[in-house]
Amino acid sequence: MKLDLHIHTTSSDGTDAPAQIVRLAQSSGFTAIAITDHDTLGGLNEALSEGARVGLRVIPGCEISSGGVSEVHVLGYGLTPDCGIDETLADMRNERQTRMEE
Repeated sequence: MKLDLHIHTTSSDGTDAPAQIVRLAQSSGFTAIAITDHDTLGGLNEALSEGARVGLRVIPGCEISSGGVSEVHVLGYGLTPDCGIDETLADMRNERQTRMEE
């Protein structure tokens, strides 16, 4: 079984689009991958659709930023685009952008 459970796409700071990643993983012999972009579920629909098309299991997820003085990243799995966390993730992205600008 060949897995990668921590992959970022162009929806956060990755270099490849979700569908490209799925095709690359499938052609490289992966059994399953997890898309875990930073604080967004934005690439999941594309990845899930392409996974179904090419026969690769795509586990939906997200790398969620948390913490106070020092930031901690938590990988959450099973977070689908319709799970209701989008607004919270958008707030987190906006807060990170503000911190970076300051």
